[in-house]
Amino acid sequence: MAQFVTLDSQQRKAHSVPDRAELLARWEAQSHQAETQALSTIPGAALGRLGLVRAAPREADTQIDRVLTAAVADALRSKSTFTRYDLIRMISRHLPASMGGRDSQQVTALLDDLANRALAPSGRCQVVQLTAPEMIPVPGKFWRGDGLSLWRRHGSEVYTTRGQLDVEARLLRAAAQRGAPRVAPDWAAAALGADLAQIEEALWRERQPARHGP
Repeated sequence: MAQFVTLDSQQRKAHSVPDRAELLARWEAQSHQAETQALSTIPGAALGRLGLVRAAPREADTQIDRVLTAAVADALRSKSTFTRYDLIRMISRHLPASMGGRDSQQVTALLDDLANRALAPSGRCQVVQLTAPEMIPVPGKFWRGDGLSLWRRHGSEVYTTRGQLDVEARLLRAAAQRGAPRVAPDWAAAALGADLAQIEEALWRERQPARHGP
């Protein structure tokens, strides 16, 4: 932004030069317009209304995958797992503010369709469901409309990605490895300004079970 303001002001020195705040506001408006135009094809494509989309179907699918990948990454930014509601909230943030005049029901259907696409086991987002299935078959009379039992909270399933699981597996393997560089005990005691025998005795006393009474 600073580089844009500098270059733009240099081009206008011969005329009236707008102040820095005006230039930043103009740049922000141009950037917002460009992003909105790039994302404007996603709602129509996701709802199957390709006739209203200017981009080719393959290009629209690519844009949808980019939005879903970014939404999953945002859902994992603060914690290692997420729920369907977390994902829908992140997808909504990546969609344009204007949804082409669609009503609330259409927007809800759009978000559900995009969430289903992102959570698909074979999808580009590589999402994995961590919640275990029902261990005991539940009679049909105790099912809700979503196919889950009455004793399971709706939308409580927890998800993550294969990439997140791979990172955690690598960390666990690294933590379990032996033979890492270490400092000799006598050198460590000298660096701390203490006697090795005193340190070992203090550690030994800490590991002993506490005694009660005389």
